[in-house]
Amino acid sequence: MFKKNNEKKIGQNLKAILGRKELSSGYNQVRVKKWWEDSMGALVKEQTKQVTFRDGVLRLNIESASLKSELNMSRHQLKDQINQYFGEEIVGKVEVY
Repeated sequence: MFKKNNEKKIGQNLKAILGRKELSSGYNQVRVKKWWEDSMGALVKEQTKQVTFRDGVLRLNIESASLKSELNMSRHQLKDQINQYFGEEIVGKVEVY
């Protein structure tokens, strides 16, 4: 079977589609929320009221004052960890409240 010159791989097409700003922001929001749930463990997950991600800002609403303080102090490392996991600069800022 012959390959046409204009054929692209599925991955290239998905990147092109998800590269559109309105789609990539929603996709990244789902990815970051899923990462938080899968990576932070049961205790942190229980203490997390809400995780939102929009315009490069990850906002974490945490119930426990001590956990909130700990996450607030390590928010730069958390940002770097998330970006390293995804292999791209998705998160520009982490806010803990």
